Amino acid sequence: MERRCVLNSWSNEEVRVVIRYEWASGVTGTEIHNHLVEVYGPGVMSKQMVQRWCRTFSDGRQQVEDIPRAGRTRTATTDANVGKVDDMIRANRRITIDEVAEELGISHERGQNIIHDILRYRKVARSWNIVKPHIPLIKFRKGGKDVPGVNQKISSGSQTLGVSPSRSQKGLGIDESELPAKYSRKPVSQIEIEFIERGGPE
Repeated sequence: MERRCVLNSWSNEEVRVVIRYEWASGVTGTEIHNHLVEVYGPGVMSKQMVQRWCRTFSDGRQQVEDIPRAGRTRTATTDANVGKVDDMIRANRRITIDEVAEELGISHERGQNIIHDILRYRKVARSWNIVKPHIPLIKFRKGGKDVPGVNQKISSGSQTLGVSPSRSQKGLGIDESELPAKYSRKPVSQIEIEFIERGGPE
């Protein structure tokens, strides 16, 4: 029985040499990717990237090393690169940071910075998703301080706590014009009024 050994480490140049050799032998990109996974494991390189390298070699490229780029570190996070990274992720939600870095000729750290810190993507179930910032509802103040328990979204079932303008002006000193319409017209119960007056839960 044939024994197969999965290599735990490799370099990008090593993998590209294998791709170039098999491409020159007439092997398809899909078959090359299957061979790479058998030897290096599933994390070696995506099928799309293997096929892209096959096209690159078909266009005449012979070099398997990264092509040096002037000012690589200084220009790694330019608006152009950020836009390219965003386009790549939207086209393939499962693309890896290494694949992005290799495509743009930037370091892994720069690619990670663009994806996580600038574009705010996070991996969820192996797919990139944008992290939405938290947007607070409204802030109520009493005596110049935020009122505990009222600055949070307080719900009971599908009902959300509302504050009438008259009560808000008397109890918390809130200008009616600062309240959204959905709060200015919603009646409150006696329980809710007592909740607001004591500044939150007991």
